[in-house]
Amino acid sequence: MIPVAAGVWLARCECGATERFPEAEQGWAWVLSHPCPDEDTEQVIDLTGSNGCNCQS
Repeated sequence: MIPVAAGVWLARCECGATERFPEAEQGWAWVLSHPCPDEDTEQVIDLTGSNGCNCQS
């Protein structure tokens, strides 16, 4: 929980999602109940293949 302004708290989940709340307790409840995306849905980027970049090395 991060205090943003008078009466505003920013709650941030481990997955990166954020929400603002008027009270810290509401923010903590949201963090604890937030449905994070499944870890199995991670995107994999192939750094060994061509990605369309015209970069000069």
